[in-house]
Amino acid sequence: MRYYEGIDYFVRHMPFGCNTIFAWAVSLGDGTFDLWLNDDCCPKKQMEGLRHELVHLEENHFYRDDMTQEQKESVAWGNQIIEEPSLLQNGILQFPLRNEIPHKVFTGT
Repeated sequence: MRYYEGIDYFVRHMPFGCNTIFAWAVSLGDGTFDLWLNDDCCPKKQMEGLRHELVHLEENHFYRDDMTQEQKESVAWGNQIIEEPSLLQNGILQFPLRNEIPHKVFTGT
């Protein structure tokens, strides 16, 4: 599915109080989303985060129960689906094949 800015999603800015999370997607419950960009990050990292969150939307990750959170994050960062739990260390995905910044996995706690 294709998403259109200003119709299906809205880009917003605010400081997150850290620079390790570049962006965050929030479902508004009506099929639309707010995509928050972290003002504590440089514009390049904000755009990386925006692309990452858009992949979550395009792949319907908010509505899929057939993938783990780790698999969804791996796909959104452009990696293959993670099959080995050894890639998850202390809640941080490790991407040995790409020069990616490890992304903290939201575990709900």
